[in-house]
Amino acid sequence: MILSRRSWVMGGLILSPILVYVILGGYALWTSGLTFWAWALLPLCWLVAWLVGRLWSPPTAETLESVEPGSHWTDRDRAALEIVRRRQLTVPDHTPEQLIDPHFYIEQVKSLAMELAAHYFPAAQDPYSSLKVTEVLSAVHLAVEDLEELTTEKLPVAQWLTIGQWQALGHTPKWYNRVQESVWLSSMVYNPLNVLRYFTSKATIEPLGQQLQQELIVRLYMKFIYRVGFYLIEMNSGRLRGGTLKYRQFFGRGRSDSLGQDSPLGATELDSATAIAKSNRASESNSDPKPTPSEAVRIVLVGQVSSGKSSLINALLGTHHAECDVLPTTRDVRRYAIPLANATGPVVLLDTPGYGEAGASHEQQQQIETAVTQADAVLLVMSANTAARKSDQLLLEQIEGYCLEHPDLRFPPIIGVLTHVDLLKPAMVWQPPYNWREPKDAKGRQIQAALNYVHSVVGKRVSLVIPVCTSGEPARQWGVTEHVLPALATILRDAQSTSLLRLFQESLRGTWRQTLSELKQTGVALFQYWRSR
Repeated sequence: MILSRRSWVMGGLILSPILVYVILGGYALWTSGLTFWAWALLPLCWLVAWLVGRLWSPPTAETLESVEPGSHWTDRDRAALEIVRRRQLTVPDHTPEQLIDPHFYIEQVKSLAMELAAHYFPAAQDPYSSLKVTEVLSAVHLAVEDLEELTTEKLPVAQWLTIGQWQALGHTPKWYNRVQESVWLSSMVYNPLNVLRYFTSKATIEPLGQQLQQELIVRLYMKFIYRVGFYLIEMNSGRLRGGTLKYRQFFGRGRSDSLGQDSPLGATELDSATAIAKSNRASESNSDPKPTPSEAVRIVLVGQVSSGKSSLINALLGTHHAECDVLPTTRDVRRYAIPLANATGPVVLLDTPGYGEAGASHEQQQQIETAVTQADAVLLVMSANTAARKSDQLLLEQIEGYCLEHPDLRFPPIIGVLTHVDLLKPAMVWQPPYNWREPKDAKGRQIQAALNYVHSVVGKRVSLVIPVCTSGEPARQWGVTEHVLPALATILRDAQSTSLLRLFQESLRGTWRQTLSELKQTGVALFQYWRSR
């Protein structure tokens, strides 16, 4: 027995008042002559429930459970999530008996793990062999913990639900049907009107009960697939390589609640990641006395010569820091700290050398490539009074190629800034602000046309193109504080996620360096011991 005699006695004493109330209520209904109306309430409610069930269509598999990508996921991870989603949508192909069978779930996990592994390692004949033991254990640990939390919080009866009772959800036990039929038969002998109630129950309550029962096990199956798929994606992406503790230090729970929705990148996770990155770099301070502050969010400015990058920096900072001239003045990558709303840490603006219409030189290309490949966000500065965009396209292709070669990193969010819009026709007219989304005048229509052209050239990787005027005259400046700074604030979360992934990869490299250093020290100690012998 699960419960002791003491528990049965105490439970009976606690529940006995309820039984007394039921008996007294039934006696009161009998003596008052309201028994018929009390029993008539049952089929009436059943009919209303049946009508509601017919008018209110049951949810489909597509609407039962949504899937949300992690805020730190890359394009490859989001493509893998589509595999998980397709597996969820196969639920109508499975019978209720399958959905309550533990062995079926085990086979689903194996099949999904193999499909995701093939997505991440298409050339591997046996993708399982490349997985680390720590990664597999961490994925199992996190998924099981999530499922335990799901069943405990979202299924209150889970604490008392046995495996046999769970399996009974797929079909009604035969003994229950027999007891139910016997009760109905005896009630018909007592009151012939119960025949009507019996058929009403068969036509209304039983189908609705089966629908609710089916919806419950379908929803649990879809949540199970999402939980397991989420951590299989984290495992195949390499983010569980450092174990559960390291994963949580960087990415928290990967979601905000037990529904599986990804969480916003909070200051706690960013600060803990920063501390880890600092500790890793501290062990390497001997070789690099001036380490780059990789804990800061890096926004890189790129653009052609005389596109207006320096003027944009001055407008963003509100002071005259960058040199402005028609000749290229930025020879090296320069760093500026900028205040940005909603930032949980420092934000650094990196100004790169301008490139010509034919593209960047080899030296410029190396400097730009170093800055861009370490960027958390990019501001692509383009001049409105030039139509040459080939070099800008080459730069975007370069970023795209780097991200394809490093699928474990996110593609940085890119905002285009179209400068010198005050020089568009009619050139002598400049009376900002302009409604460039729904223009009402000639200048506004010219700005909108220039933006449409830039959009058609740079493609979908540039999420937004903003027109600005960064003139040295404050009265002529327009678009920086009104549009550029708010746009940067909107992509700050994506930029922080990109920075977090970069910090995580740096921490893994720091771990490898520490391991190699320890192996080196061990080898030296063994060699010295061997010499002494």
